[in-house]
Amino acid sequence: MTPLQRIREDPSEVRATLEARGFDAPLDRIIELDRVARELKTKKETLQAERNKASRGGPPSEDVKRRMREVGDQIRTIDTELAEIETELNARRGRTGRSARHSASSTSRAGRSFQARASTCSAAPAPPSSAGSSPG
Repeated sequence: MTPLQRIREDPSEVRATLEARGFDAPLDRIIELDRVARELKTKKETLQAERNKASRGGPPSEDVKRRMREVGDQIRTIDTELAEIETELNARRGRTGRSARHSASSTSRAGRSFQARASTCSAAPAPPSSAGSSPG
């Protein structure tokens, strides 16, 4: 069970546990953000299903094209709102967002690749496996 699921299922117990340990977490705000995020995800899935259904069949009419542009705009708006909510939710849960983690990395991708190659080259070669061979 994830911490968010635990908060969702039993907020009073989580709140009591945190208070006993001296933490003052904004559980009400976390629960609210989670609720809004779940609603937005459901709405996005419904819009995507509508868009997928409209894409089946023959060429779309002008009305369908107009509606699909509206649906696309709504999906983009939801994606923006979800990103903002998830950023705040992660911050309130004590985590950094994906972009912060990647930008804080002190080693570049090329540097990590070089380090990985260097570590594999400096290791002693493994002895040949004798599995499958019988003494003869």
